[in-house]
Amino acid sequence: MPTFELTCDSFIEDKVKVEAKESGFKEAMVLANEASKIIRLINYFLDMVFIFIFFMGIGYLLSILFPYLEIFRDEESIFIYLMDYSIVLFYYLFWELSTGRTLAKYFTRTKVTTYTGEKPSAKSLLVRSLLRFIPFDPITFLISSSDGFHDRFSKTKVIRSNIKKT
Repeated sequence: MPTFELTCDSFIEDKVKVEAKESGFKEAMVLANEASKIIRLINYFLDMVFIFIFFMGIGYLLSILFPYLEIFRDEESIFIYLMDYSIVLFYYLFWELSTGRTLAKYFTRTKVTTYTGEKPSAKSLLVRSLLRFIPFDPITFLISSSDGFHDRFSKTKVIRSNIKKT
């Protein structure tokens, strides 16, 4: 049976309404495929393991290249703290910018998207990565219905990656 849009010669499609309808559908798809809190917790711990391995590798490499550098001997050195934060920031930014997921998200088959299922911008991912340094960020998953602090303010979601593009 032909639809009104096809049979009416004077029909003009309202692009704004069509886009709003499609956007709402995409948001519903993202919400329906949102990763569970357990999966998010697994992602967190796996990412910490990968970051630790990466950090140890860099520390080992630097200690070989610069064996007499005193900044590696003092555990309270500001250099160690800066290196630690830089590695964490690099890890999340590199993986999420290039692939939309971290190494842990590969294992759990999840990825980071916007609310409409699109790939987040570099700015959103930078905000997301920086907000992880706030000490109470992991606790926000316990008091929030689904999103953590770094998700909410970067306007991102972690979803199962088997979501189909529409």
